[in-house]
Amino acid sequence: MTKNKITLYPSNWLYNAAVFGFLKVLNFKKINFEISGGVSFDRSAIKEGYFGLFEYHKQVLNEIFKVWGKNRRYPNYIQADQKDFFEQHYVEKLACVNKYDTTERRCSFCEGYFIPKELLDQLKKCFPGKNFEGFMNQREKFQSIHFTELGAALTEVPNAFWNMSQSLPICHLCSFLIIFNHLAFTKTQEGEIFINAPDFGLIWDLNRFAEEVLKRSKENEIRKILGSSLLQWAIRRRTLVGAWSMLNIEVIVKRNGKRDVVIDYFDLPAHITKVLLDYDIASLIEKIAEESIFELVVRGKFSELEKVNYYVLRAILKLKVGEGLSENDPVKSYFKSSDTNKLNHLYTVANLLPELYVSILKKIGRCEMVEGDVSRLLNKLKVTGQALPPKVIEDLNAIAYRLMEQVRLGNKDNVFYMLLRSFKANNARFPDELVEAFKPENDKYFKTLIFSFLAPVLGNVEGGG
Repeated sequence: MTKNKITLYPSNWLYNAAVFGFLKVLNFKKINFEISGGVSFDRSAIKEGYFGLFEYHKQVLNEIFKVWGKNRRYPNYIQADQKDFFEQHYVEKLACVNKYDTTERRCSFCEGYFIPKELLDQLKKCFPGKNFEGFMNQREKFQSIHFTELGAALTEVPNAFWNMSQSLPICHLCSFLIIFNHLAFTKTQEGEIFINAPDFGLIWDLNRFAEEVLKRSKENEIRKILGSSLLQWAIRRRTLVGAWSMLNIEVIVKRNGKRDVVIDYFDLPAHITKVLLDYDIASLIEKIAEESIFELVVRGKFSELEKVNYYVLRAILKLKVGEGLSENDPVKSYFKSSDTNKLNHLYTVANLLPELYVSILKKIGRCEMVEGDVSRLLNKLKVTGQALPPKVIEDLNAIAYRLMEQVRLGNKDNVFYMLLRSFKANNARFPDELVEAFKPENDKYFKTLIFSFLAPVLGNVEGGG
């Protein structure tokens, strides 16, 4: 950190939200800041951020914002007759804060940024009134009156920063950042949310991605908003997230209770977070581009992907012969109605689902192959299916309904016999990759492996029955 910069590091969610709100204003004002695990900005950004806060409310939120006297968000944060002093003197001196960590000067949120004593003496001379000590005491203690919007929620809900105390010692910088806190929260149908993490880079990205998701639809549930944000982070950043950070990503939810705002916490199970933050998996989900598939992953219903794969292949067969899909066809419960009649889209999904399923199993540690790698075998089977002799492809399409039903039931012997007969009837060599798919060590992935082989086969010719 240079003398002209201030560097902050993540702490509790209330503080993190305040810093994120402050950064939103700096971004709005096109004021530079450096962000990774922590965040650094020029000292001059404090004053610019303060006045930018009012511009942000007027231009972006279309509302008048105040922190003096009676106001909606931070009532009596300062008194009305202290406004000029606060803006012309106090905020300016905040740019000169230094780090202190002593018994007398301590902050429960950050490393402790206080205005130096000699500057406090100067401020005292400019203060409008006699109770300068009372004014400063309010800057050095975090009390529920500073966050009236939450009311009793702060003391009733256990959390890492309150510990049921009536007040907490905080520094001058943190007491200033508090008034940016509300900007961190985004409105949803389930309440206002803020995605918290032990890394300001993650906080910045995940909340910005959540805002993008909500621009498309205000009706998304919190689980899907968080899941979508993680997915976008994996695709756009392509960076590994440490285990500690991954385990500590949570959504803070503000809801209106009978008397006060209620604070709730939501997070995804660790194994789902791990899956969504994987670049390869996230890319496959985005390529499939189906809300229902994404939802299965977010809810941890991974095994259902095999069932969907079967329904997709059956739908392809029906559409190829001009049969059409009935209103109660199972595939319609997983796909948008406009897409269920598009063969190209279904072909794409059928080719990607096996890879998605196996990639997820590998990521969460459920994929154990004795020989080779299941992903390699999947790709080999896909290539094999694309390069079969025309007569074999035609023969397999002719028995596809019966063949797929045997695969669904897990009747390996019947499936092997039906495939072998098609190859023998056309004097074609039975592929080594198919032999490998029937080995006992691959029983867990048998359906997915055969579906991977069949997807390009069904897409190779028109007709079949």
